Amino acid sequence: MQFQKSFLPLFSLAASLFFGIPNKAAAQQVLWSTDNERGNLSEWRDYGGGEYNLGSGNSQASQDVARSGAWSVKMTITPGNNATMMYPWLEAAGHPTLNYTVWYYFPERYSPDDSWNVMHWGSRSPTRGASPFYTLNVGSRPDGSMFFYVSNWRTGETFPQAQRNIQVGQWVRVDAQVHCTGDNSGSVTVWQDGAKLFELADVQTRYRDGDCAWSVNNYSDDVRPSPTTIYVDDVSISSTSSPQTSGDTTSSGISPSAVSSAISSSAIWSANHETGDDSQWYFEDGGGQFNSGIGSSAASRDEAHNGSYSLKMTINTSTESGTRMFRWNEPRAVPRLRYSAWFYFPQNYSVRTYWNVFQWKSRRSGVVDPFFVLNIGNRGDGEMYFYLYNWQTRQAYSQSAKNIPVGRWIKIDAYYHCSGSSGRVSFWQDGTLLFDVPNVRTAYSDYNCEWSLDNYSNGLSPSPATIYMDDASIVPE
Repeated sequence: MQFQKSFLPLFSLAASLFFGIPNKAAAQQVLWSTDNERGNLSEWRDYGGGEYNLGSGNSQASQDVARSGAWSVKMTITPGNNATMMYPWLEAAGHPTLNYTVWYYFPERYSPDDSWNVMHWGSRSPTRGASPFYTLNVGSRPDGSMFFYVSNWRTGETFPQAQRNIQVGQWVRVDAQVHCTGDNSGSVTVWQDGAKLFELADVQTRYRDGDCAWSVNNYSDDVRPSPTTIYVDDVSISSTSSPQTSGDTTSSGISPSAVSSAISSSAIWSANHETGDDSQWYFEDGGGQFNSGIGSSAASRDEAHNGSYSLKMTINTSTESGTRMFRWNEPRAVPRLRYSAWFYFPQNYSVRTYWNVFQWKSRRSGVVDPFFVLNIGNRGDGEMYFYLYNWQTRQAYSQSAKNIPVGRWIKIDAYYHCSGSSGRVSFWQDGTLLFDVPNVRTAYSDYNCEWSLDNYSNGLSPSPATIYMDDASIVPE
């Protein structure tokens, strides 16, 4: 059918913007939500998602009708293979089991002559491209009443239900729980206003070598009358806990203005080095090891924060040398992120000039420059300590709260808002706030950021100098 053929190019385009986040076990919490009360679609774009349209399809914030507050998203299409799709990318790509909640408002009774898709779960594979897997559609009963049904897009199989119709002129709540897996152990469960409509078990919900994606849609070849408008509001994604069966959803999370040392388990990327190498840093070509001078990093059993391995980072500072472990996929896609890593310093080192262990860079016109760097210096008594350095302005930020202990693991948490004008950088050592610098330029104007953990200096004693790093992670704000 035309709908199926035309879905692929749009889905592939959207999927190509963010793909390659490793799956992580998630805490039971709301990971992302939007009530649209900003009066625009920016909450959908905050973490790498956004609006994707085909033909005359269009979504916009509207005050026509709202479930809560003053705003909802108005989604409109006309006949002829048109679509408007709203994607939040990171959550579906980063968690195998998630709950989704969407409130829909149908202002009038519509009659679809073809598939009418209002929600879908899909997958993109580096070998097989992009494809929807399961879709939530709207159909018409013989009396003209609308109802939800589920379709397996790849096989064409449909799953109708006779329990509930879709009421016109009132808000309808849809909850779904999907276990995203490349084998036949996945599941898709959908509720309407607390009543279970579908429970599909032991199904494949993504490509074996692919990630997952989710979107809220208004997508069809032909729905009458036209234009066809629906509204959505109070959308949320939560991890692993069962959807509510009555009452309202509550929007929550780590608000954009909050700065906290709490790093949740909902990582979109992490490296524990238990593979016995540095391959986790290269995941989906999103980072890797870069060395200069006499420097290298390798998995080691010398010390480990958890498990058996950590990353041993060694430089010889007879010349300027560095070993750097980069991730760029996540910082490029999401401007506000939290970063965490554990460090182990086996002995005290004397720093002659600088010693860089944690940094963000930004790229423009083929040039990659540092912006903020976490350096190590020595106090008057020789003790090591962290200080923050703005490489662009050459400004240093000192602190007296913490020294760096020798011979035990310490945790460094950081928050970084990548912005060409009004960014923010914060650091904690073992839960103690060391630096909080708001309203600073943290990237070039297109906020293209890269992050690395480093052992990089031109003068340390003794030399070679070795540190260990383990359990690194990146978490959405």
